[in-house]
Amino acid sequence: MENQEREINLFDFIIICWRAVKRFFRGMGVVLLRMFRLSVQYIWITLLCVALGGVCGYIWTRSFATLYKGECTVTFAEDMRPRIKDGFVQMVNMMPSVLVSEYGFPAEAMDNFKKLEFYNVIDMKPDSVADFADYGGDVAPTDTMNMVMPDRLRLRIYARGATDFNSLREPMQRFFHTLPMMERADSMCKEVDKSRLAVYERELARMDSLLHYDYFEKTKQQTLTKDWYVIVTEKERVPLHGYVFQLMRQRDYKKMQIESNKDIINFEGGFVVNALNPKWKLFIGVVAGYVLSVLVALVVKYRRGIVEYMRKR
Repeated sequence: MENQEREINLFDFIIICWRAVKRFFRGMGVVLLRMFRLSVQYIWITLLCVALGGVCGYIWTRSFATLYKGECTVTFAEDMRPRIKDGFVQMVNMMPSVLVSEYGFPAEAMDNFKKLEFYNVIDMKPDSVADFADYGGDVAPTDTMNMVMPDRLRLRIYARGATDFNSLREPMQRFFHTLPMMERADSMCKEVDKSRLAVYERELARMDSLLHYDYFEKTKQQTLTKDWYVIVTEKERVPLHGYVFQLMRQRDYKKMQIESNKDIINFEGGFVVNALNPKWKLFIGVVAGYVLSVLVALVVKYRRGIVEYMRKR
């Protein structure tokens, strides 16, 4: 018998999806009811595992067992971006003991240190204002809508039981000063930034003179003649104000960069430290204990079948 293709309309498709969703939730309800029945049937196992999960969750909330995450924005000279990223890679690849002994990193922080990551900072509008950090690595460097800011990175450090991330700032700056040719490259890039600022200043002075000329000169008529006819027209004023304001924003941002980037790497404020909410940890511990109690109850209930199956194997 030949297979016949049957077309379905939108209403039939909605009904099929609704039935699938209904079967899913019905199955979930059956599973939850069976879990509840097992937990009541073996109440002593449930109470013991839930209490154990609560104790583990409480221990997880203590500071020595908490994984803290500190974040901060690092700024630098615009052309130093590739070298700064390579410097952070070298720092990550070094042993914590070497960082403590040779570069003065605090021993307590390095004992609890787990991971260091850095991410691009994205400017969604061409206003030189950081909008978000690309934690997922989804924005391409060549994206013209979400521009990667060339003068900063978002730094994220993970440490267990340690919250004093600000003590790492000076050792990190000291580390970059020890890298080969880093200081020389930094001074050259800062000189380039000063040259760019001078270009902005000269261009603004030139545009300012053009604006004055446009303001004070009276509108003149220009006469163009060709063969036997004459064309009389007026000189148009060029709208320069938008371009001038754009230059002023670029000039001010470049000046801010030069004034704030005193070192090879500069920290924009202190580290923002956060961790998982202790209430969530306690809740996760209790739920994990309950799930464990259901699994243990299943093993106890079907222990004979499990033993016979293992003997056959």
